[in-house]
Amino acid sequence: MLIFRLGKEWFAFPTTIFSHVIDSQTILHHVPCHHDPILLGIVNVRGQIRLCISLHQLLGVVLADPSTAAGSLGSFGIAKTVVQTLMAVESDSGVWVFPVDEILGVQKYNLADIENVPVTVTKSSSNFVKGVAYIDDKTIGYLDEGLIFTSLKGVYSDARR
Repeated sequence: MLIFRLGKEWFAFPTTIFSHVIDSQTILHHVPCHHDPILLGIVNVRGQIRLCISLHQLLGVVLADPSTAAGSLGSFGIAKTVVQTLMAVESDSGVWVFPVDEILGVQKYNLADIENVPVTVTKSSSNFVKGVAYIDDKTIGYLDEGLIFTSLKGVYSDARR
């Protein structure tokens, strides 16, 4: 699994959907007629324009540094934000790019050792977590990539209109 941090929380995706890490990228905040807070804007990834989404927003995770949410005006009056690390994952519906606060890296982990999500967890992120792993002193939410991709398909289809 590939482990990354959003805010103060640690999450993981299976390595099979991981595409690549993008360092220091500008997110352009302008997708006409689209105002979903999950859609941050568009980014250039290896010469391809990709939608940049907020897993923070989708999962209900508080930003580690709220100042990163504020954009500045770039050329042509288009709002933009420079982020230090973006992660790209791939599904049948395309490549999804999202900012992360930190990437811990790839960790070998037996899926049989992933525990059920505790019933005491009531955060909105628990809707997207299919299990919990414990590595060193970290509790890691193992994300349900299928459910996340299904949720993002709506963002993608709305942005294309």
